[in-house]
Amino acid sequence: MINIEYTLEYLEGEPGPNFYWRGAPADYLNLINDLHVLGRNNNITIVLNDFNYINIADNLRIELRSSEKGNVLFSKNNNTVLINLDYSIWEAVLAFFLSISFDRSHNYVDFDNLNLVEEANWIISSEW
Repeated sequence: MINIEYTLEYLEGEPGPNFYWRGAPADYLNLINDLHVLGRNNNITIVLNDFNYINIADNLRIELRSSEKGNVLFSKNNNTVLINLDYSIWEAVLAFFLSISFDRSHNYVDFDNLNLVEEANWIISSEW
């Protein structure tokens, strides 16, 4: 099970707001398979709430999109979280997920040099 929450708390060395994902390494392998299409094509939308192995706190709706020139790493409007990236950036995001699928660890989904909209830190952890 992957647990996802949005919090204003200080987590994993980062001040809030934080978009925090926690699961076991094998959970991230499942996620990579389900999200693989985002790293292959643009014009794709996936709603994470549709997956039975993902638990999302506080009734958030999480939409993942790949679109040409997408530049939103994290945006929150009311209870909807949007991540909208070009498929080439999604390839890198999936590599972040892969990096924590081998053993218990955590990582920060961050692209300092791309000038993306980032209203929260995105932290992924397989230490649970």
